[in-house]
Amino acid sequence: MNNTLNIDYAKVAKLPSFKNMQKSRMVFTVPITIFFMAFYLGLPILAGFTKVLTHKAIGPVSWAWIYAFAQFIMTWGLCMLYLFRANGFDAQNKQVLADIEKLGPADEPGEKEGMK
Repeated sequence: MNNTLNIDYAKVAKLPSFKNMQKSRMVFTVPITIFFMAFYLGLPILAGFTKVLTHKAIGPVSWAWIYAFAQFIMTWGLCMLYLFRANGFDAQNKQVLADIEKLGPADEPGEKEGMK
């Protein structure tokens, strides 16, 4: 593919491979984001408005500390999950790029109107 940005983005958006790529990313990204935000915001909400996290869990350690530590584990887990799924996204990206090359360059401005 040449390095010029002469791409017809309207045609690219209609490509089945592009639509499939967008759909698969959204199916993965939206639920993961919702889960992350709910889990992340759970700590300040529970700590600020309830007494649930003030109870002792293990010895002198309260549930608030366990919840906070679990956020680190959750973040690392989601990062590893994304890295695993990114390989599939890369394969889809290559397919979209191959389909873009088949489309060829976009029409130059004025070419359709016979101005060239």
